[in-house]
Amino acid sequence: MRVAFPTEDGRRISEHFGRSKYFLIYDTKTKEKKLVENPHGEGPDVVGHAKLLNLLLREEVSKVICWNIGVRMREDLKKVGIKVEFTDELDISRCLGDKT
Repeated sequence: MRVAFPTEDGRRISEHFGRSKYFLIYDTKTKEKKLVENPHGEGPDVVGHAKLLNLLLREEVSKVICWNIGVRMREDLKKVGIKVEFTDELDISRCLGDKT
């Protein structure tokens, strides 16, 4: 399974899902991490949502883990089969159970 975290720096979960600078994509099978730029950008939300959804689908993401997310984005993710999990833990390593 591939999991995506919205992030500004690759280490902490961003408080703004759609406007985060990057997404850290984590493959639970291979333990591989990949930082990708968020294509949402500064435009109409409908266009930004589509770009972001396309990125997550291209990266074969099954779940996003976030602190907060808008209702429309959450519904858009649900429509394409991507699960949303909320967390109060903002440290990505801790979310993944890393000890380093």
